[in-house]
Order: sequence, then structure tokens, then C-alpha cells
Amino acid sequence: MFSVIIPAYNAEEFIETSVNSVLSQTYRDFELIIVDDGSQDGTYKKIAQYNDNRIKYVYQENGGVSSARNKGICTSNGEFICFLDSDDEWKENHLETLSNLIEKYENCGMYITGYDIRLHTGTIVHKSEQIFRCLDREDMKSDDAFSVLLKYGYFFNTN
Repeated sequence: MFSVIIPAYNAEEFIETSVNSVLSQTYRDFELIIVDDGSQDGTYKKIAQYNDNRIKYVYQENGGVSSARNKGICTSNGEFICFLDSDDEWKENHLETLSNLIEKYENCGMYITGYDIRLHTGTIVHKSEQIFRCLDREDMKSDDAFSVLLKYGYFFNTN
């Protein structure tokens, strides 16, 4: 099972899109932990609209995104941790893709998938697959992620 952690701070404007992208996953074995990091807007009201027993809402005083992610980890019950920022969304097969990667490469410590960076207008300004195509396949199995980052630059994110 996956534990999906969304740290949220004043996320009223975007949180529904993020939550809906998790709830619409083709892979259904997950819990969704939303850690409200001291929001001062209507973030809680947006989350309270959902009636899904996979959703856990946790409130904490503002401590920053890392603190919220750590709180989510401490609250989680899943075997694998996934992060999703409150203003981002997943494609519907994200968790299924991760599950397939885990099954195929069971001894890895971290799994990544591709991503697009879009402007609010919908314009894609970056596709990670352009970088993935350049990666040496052996580097993708490296135990030293830092060296891979030095070689290719930044090609993965917390989501």
C-alpha cells in the first residue's frame, strides 16, 4: 500500500485538484494524508467536503513543508511513501506505474516517474522525459543518486 502525503499551506485554491488526482488513480490501494501546515484560508473546508475513508486530515501549527512531510510520514501506515505538493496533480496511472516499477525493481530505495511542468495557462515548459532519454540505463540503477545528479543535473522532484 502507498501512503500519499500532501503538505498543504493556504492551499484552498489548488487542493481539490491535487486530491482529485489521487482519488482518481487506477491503482486503488493507498491512503491519502493531508497535513495542513497552519493554513489561514479555507483549506480545511475544501478537504471536509470529501467522504472517503482513505483520506486522513492532520492539522499542525505552521512548521514548513519539510515538517509537514515528516508529520505525514509519522502518521502513515503504507509500505511506500509518495509525496504530492498541494498545487500539483498526478496523471491517473501514477501509482500503478510506481507499483509496476517496484515489482520489476524490488530492491531500489527510490522510484521516480516522469513529469511535466505546466504554466497556469496549460503551456508545458518542461518534460522530464527529454532528460530521461539521455540517461545511461546503468546510472538509473545507481546507489549514488548524488553522483547521478551531478552528471545529469536535476531531473526528479518530490512528487
